[in-house]
Amino acid sequence: MNYLKTLFNLTASIFITSKIVASASMTAEIVVYGDGSGGVTAAVQGARMGKSVILVSNYHGHIGGLTSSGLGWTDIGNRAILGGLSREFYGRVYRHYQNDSAWVHQKSDQYPKKGQGAPTFDPLTKLASAFEPKVAELIFKDMAMEAGVKIIQGRIDQLNGVSLNGTSISHLRLDDGRAIDGKMFIDASYEGDLMAAAGVSFRTGRESNKEFNETHNGYTGTNHGNQVEVKIDPYLTQGDSTSGLIRGITNPAPNASKTVIGAGDHRFQAYCYRLCLTDAPENRILITKPDAYDEADFEIVLRAVEAGKKNRFFKTSPMPNRKTDSNNVSGISMDYVGKNYGTDENGKPWNWATLKHKQRDVLANDHIYWQLGLIWTIQNHPRVPKAIRKAWSRWGLCKDEFTDNDGIPYNLYVREARRMSSPFVMTEAHCRNELPIDDSIAMGAYTMDSHNVQRLVQNGFVRNEGDIQKPLRNKGPYRISYRAIVPSSDECTNLLVPWSLSSTHIAFGSIRMEPVYMCLGQAAATAASLAIDLESPVQDVPYSTLRERLLADDARLEMPEPKPAVVADGILLDDDLAEFSGTWGAGHSIRPFIGARYRHNAGKASPKTKATFSIPKVAWDGVAREVRIHWPAQENRATNVPITITHSEGETKYTLNQRVPGKLGGWNSLGTFTFDKQSAVVIGTKGTDGHVLIDAILLKKP
Repeated sequence: MNYLKTLFNLTASIFITSKIVASASMTAEIVVYGDGSGGVTAAVQGARMGKSVILVSNYHGHIGGLTSSGLGWTDIGNRAILGGLSREFYGRVYRHYQNDSAWVHQKSDQYPKKGQGAPTFDPLTKLASAFEPKVAELIFKDMAMEAGVKIIQGRIDQLNGVSLNGTSISHLRLDDGRAIDGKMFIDASYEGDLMAAAGVSFRTGRESNKEFNETHNGYTGTNHGNQVEVKIDPYLTQGDSTSGLIRGITNPAPNASKTVIGAGDHRFQAYCYRLCLTDAPENRILITKPDAYDEADFEIVLRAVEAGKKNRFFKTSPMPNRKTDSNNVSGISMDYVGKNYGTDENGKPWNWATLKHKQRDVLANDHIYWQLGLIWTIQNHPRVPKAIRKAWSRWGLCKDEFTDNDGIPYNLYVREARRMSSPFVMTEAHCRNELPIDDSIAMGAYTMDSHNVQRLVQNGFVRNEGDIQKPLRNKGPYRISYRAIVPSSDECTNLLVPWSLSSTHIAFGSIRMEPVYMCLGQAAATAASLAIDLESPVQDVPYSTLRERLLADDARLEMPEPKPAVVADGILLDDDLAEFSGTWGAGHSIRPFIGARYRHNAGKASPKTKATFSIPKVAWDGVAREVRIHWPAQENRATNVPITITHSEGETKYTLNQRVPGKLGGWNSLGTFTFDKQSAVVIGTKGTDGHVLIDAILLKKP
């Protein structure tokens, strides 16, 4: 099976057709190169602002990128960052699934209510966080059509793709000879191809921690997540280090594991397809043995099974109608680790970003060979125990997804390629809100996330390196600067780059999430439209003007200042109003809780780890109020949470058992007090015997 047959046929047909029109130049005020989710929102925004827009679908004509290519289990971090067209998209998804006709292979009430960081279909916000690929593509098409966006298919001429007039792009040239003139250009490609063709500086790989004073960049060592969980002998003849290495060891250097932590290098985090699988027999395409299957390619999988690996071969994150978003989930899984960079037969280094289009097509085909080969192996290979084969045999591709590509997603998940190198660089400190940003155009909220970049041998066994998953904890969401999406003014003055923006590797690991990409695409088109109106370089668009228009279009540029909420029972202080010291995580998996989430200390007791609720001024009136506290109870909670209430008459101490729910409708009373400006409720963790949760305080009116 040629998994990219549709792509090659499409390329051929475009070339034949273009012979007729190649001499004619197309023109638009805004040209968007790249059909990912952020490319669509850029095109739609530009058209809604009255500009003529051409969106170049740079692979296949199926718009939406990863959002419509299997990534339906949305990575977001915090729904509060959704605004404008991103919020509109997830709202349209929600409305789609309110119709009974949308549920073909299961009933809506059979579908899980819990998604990643948000309900799958939230009746309060009317937003969805999970969806089928074909539904996402349909919604993107509707949005583009309604806005009047012109969509063409083609890929940039990588050798001569841009003509410059000084620092201004005059036209974009596709590899079939067609040219597109424009006033403003937006590079929304996952690779940053337009940016590179325009001569804009960029970086690839991992910076050292020292370069930008970071702590999670560069070489990570082998002690992080998605590690090989069993002991796998790496040698062709097990136990014989002179026999050579099995396939999949991407760094055979004997001292590779001794690299200095934080050292920079050229390596890329792994890619994969987000396969959409199903266990509905009537909709399932059985996984067949790939053409040219070579058992040696999957020896690392077979040895993992023989060493005790029984599960976590791929995720089965549920999407509607008994489908999955099947991402990488362990040390040996969907990621084709170390296969997006390397050295060619002439010793010349390469990576995905430097490859020609057809070379990328071949490498993408290699990725799908790995993923389908892995599934076939665990479902069928005689070296895999029967119980494992049976447990995983129910999954297959979907007949009703990617119907012109044999059920294979259209887009490989290019998690990271080029990143623009501009005077302003987003870093880890910006993601942690430790450095100010005063020109916000969108927000990010997801964990700083990098997948593994290589496999090596350490102490005689296979180990992975490169995985980083560092939550922002109580430091997010964070702002993203306008300066990060514009090049240096001496390089290009009519280009915006919402995906391959100016960022370090580890900061990009958080920024790169699809909902953020949609927000950045909308912001880029807004700036492009204003630059046209003002006849200005993109670098000179006044931020005040840009901000005004973004807010008018419902963008979320910063978190609103939390305020006490006046409710029927009194004054509600949610966890956002607490001041936290020490290390706290955010949770939303155990209900009920108040607001969008709760905080927890992960069971780590420390006298320095506290949460302080200052009593607001409105309650300093001398009126006695009952203090109530709320938390989602569970067996792993602490039974001895120390609480100190400072009030007008002094201090009162209380010990709370959080393993049982509050007796007053989920709340528990801490007593009745009057308050002044020194008053506070302090929840500590010193000496606690489990997880301490911070959810909400209620000052109950008399």
